[in-house]
Amino acid sequence: MRTLAALAVMPLCGCVNNGAAFSPAEAAHDGRALVYIYRPAQLANAMLSPSVVIDGKAVFDSRSGAYTGLYLAAGTHRFVLESEQPLAGNDELSVRLDDGQVAYLRVDTALKFETGKPYTRSFGIVRVDEHTALNEIAHCRHLQAQLPSGYLGSTEKHDTTTHETQAGEAATFTIDRSSDPFAARHAQE
Repeated sequence: MRTLAALAVMPLCGCVNNGAAFSPAEAAHDGRALVYIYRPAQLANAMLSPSVVIDGKAVFDSRSGAYTGLYLAAGTHRFVLESEQPLAGNDELSVRLDDGQVAYLRVDTALKFETGKPYTRSFGIVRVDEHTALNEIAHCRHLQAQLPSGYLGSTEKHDTTTHETQAGEAATFTIDRSSDPFAARHAQE
């Protein structure tokens, strides 16, 4: 019986994102603020991932055990949790961000059972102090946000170096090189 119970819980634990462990990004001082949005891993509502909507644009789904970091323009931003299923809780938050500021927002969830009533799923988004957030976010994995146009960028680090050919010209994408990765070498021989 215990084996069956353990097997039933295992798929729920698999909802935790397998991205990179938390690593703080550099704070920006160019008119932007750094915002971390995270959801601690919990079994309650683990299969639901409400969308995080920022200023009317869906940015990512809040998965259990995951976080994302975003650079947003300084100013006031509205964060909303949206789901196809009805949810209870504080699903909206407005946050004033200053240049160079780092802010932490947590997605909370709960499942409430009452005798004689249907269960209630609750999700909320709250601002959290840095000390609490860093302790909680350390157990989360990175979730890449799908940023719509107009956003200032993710904290995800990308290699932006330009690869050079032996002739000193910048490498370019061509049909020849996409179908034959050794095309540049063949041309030199």
